[in-house]
Amino acid sequence: MKNMRIKNNTIHNNQNGLAVGVQSFDTRVFHNNFINNTTQAQAFMASSFDNGLPDGGVYPVNEIIIDLIPDSTFEDATDIAFKIGGRIVGTVSSFGLYQIEVPVNTISEIESVINELQNLSDPRIEGVFRNFLVPTN
Repeated sequence: MKNMRIKNNTIHNNQNGLAVGVQSFDTRVFHNNFINNTTQAQAFMASSFDNGLPDGGVYPVNEIIIDLIPDSTFEDATDIAFKIGGRIVGTVSSFGLYQIEVPVNTISEIESVINELQNLSDPRIEGVFRNFLVPTN
């Protein structure tokens, strides 16, 4: 298949949220919500999780990234995740970045979690962000 567009979907509670195969050329995946899938999304060959501006990219609606101060530990990140009912699902600890999955299903809920963390005034937290999927092509 060629030139497919996958957009405006909610894909949730699956083993594999979305897999774009090797026979799918120039597939663009954007404005989708990936929620509580074991593997949120995979793409092979010439596919993209972004459609450029103004359409934009995608992000899992139930994941955030926290940026912690340089001397933070994994235990600090786990403590912060616990405060919001989340769990660590990824890390680049050398940069103090932790990916947290939280039990939410909508964009407004993830925004509330982000605001909650920002309002904690926890000195270990330098930033809180949506977990954007970065296009690779």
